[in-house]
Amino acid sequence: MDSSPQPKPPDNVALALFGSFALTRLRTPHDAEPISLPRRKVETLLAYLVLFPQNHSRENLAALLWGDTTDAKARASLRNALPILRHVLGDDALLADSEFVQLNPLFGLRVDVREFERACAGARRAADTAHAIRLWRAAVDAYHGDLLVGNYDDWVVRERERLQNLYLDAQLQYVQALRTNGEYQAALEAAQAILDTFPANETAYQHLMFCLAMLGQRAEAVAQFENCKRALRHELNAEPLSETLALVQWIQQTAIRTNAARVTNLPVPLTSFIGRTRQVAELARFVAQERLVLCVGPGGSGKTRLAIEVGRDDLMNSRHGDGVWWIELAGVAQPEGVPLAITKALGIRNDSDETLQDALANFVRTRRLLIILDNCEHLLDACAEWAMFLLQQSEQVHILTTSREPLDVMGERVWQNNTL
Repeated sequence: MDSSPQPKPPDNVALALFGSFALTRLRTPHDAEPISLPRRKVETLLAYLVLFPQNHSRENLAALLWGDTTDAKARASLRNALPILRHVLGDDALLADSEFVQLNPLFGLRVDVREFERACAGARRAADTAHAIRLWRAAVDAYHGDLLVGNYDDWVVRERERLQNLYLDAQLQYVQALRTNGEYQAALEAAQAILDTFPANETAYQHLMFCLAMLGQRAEAVAQFENCKRALRHELNAEPLSETLALVQWIQQTAIRTNAARVTNLPVPLTSFIGRTRQVAELARFVAQERLVLCVGPGGSGKTRLAIEVGRDDLMNSRHGDGVWWIELAGVAQPEGVPLAITKALGIRNDSDETLQDALANFVRTRRLLIILDNCEHLLDACAEWAMFLLQQSEQVHILTTSREPLDVMGERVWQNNTL
């Protein structure tokens, strides 16, 4: 088989496999000419070669696609189908010899499934939340329906199920990224879109409840818990997970004791927190008494979860009237990203000519805040610089950081967390 690289044709042929099969030639970005293939089996052959771009033996291809006929007829059908694809797509589209067939990896064919998978992979590698949000949105938008609707070949059904699962994961990851970024209304809408397709998805209900609570709509959040219970019983004959019960209890307690949902972006873990009550109380006391507290400990010692619980304790006791604000720094790669992450979390919109420092100073100057900087160890100098800057702007600002190492600045109080 001649496997030498072939000239790459223009990227003007597009194949849609989500929904119904559609092959088009793009004249302009807004003008596409349909390309017809004479038989459905030829369409299925092209779809298979695209979705599985490795080398395939002719014998296996013939049996896979024409297995309901004799071996001789199946091989003949494959021999007839390959010239059709070459005629429609061009001689460079396929690499084939007497034994093997493969789609030319250099052939410029745009495929919606591949664009969807690339967006998912890129989102998982994204260095920051904003970039991840864009890519997860692109992935969700690329999915225009289930794979090859109406085709029930075994391999299509398996691949359809795999892509359905990947799509659901992309939707859930998109909602989580929006939540992390504090975009609760957008996350709410994205979670509802999941339930429109997957009406008993409990994780989507958890997102929905959380976002409603963060938007101050606690009654609606509790109502969604009741909807979740009904959907699970009707669709799956199941009861809500303990994590969902813990979430609705948190929402109900928060609604009674404080107006916290409007003054925090603090993550709410969906698992119970048992066995470290003393540590939470001790660290919370440090935070109440000291301006800058560092929760320091090795990786995996539970610093992040402990800081979340201290933040919740602060909210429930209304120690900082203007809220507890969570700044996640694990995805921040460069020092200059630290102040940007802080302003983003605090919801500061700076549309004037003032500098970022002035915008931050003006925001915190009159507010009573607890700011939690999580995962500082790879940005110690930047975290130290901006922590001191914030503390200098207002005596009512307190800062809690988590890190594997101290910031090594004047006035810091180190709380050593060695629990593994």
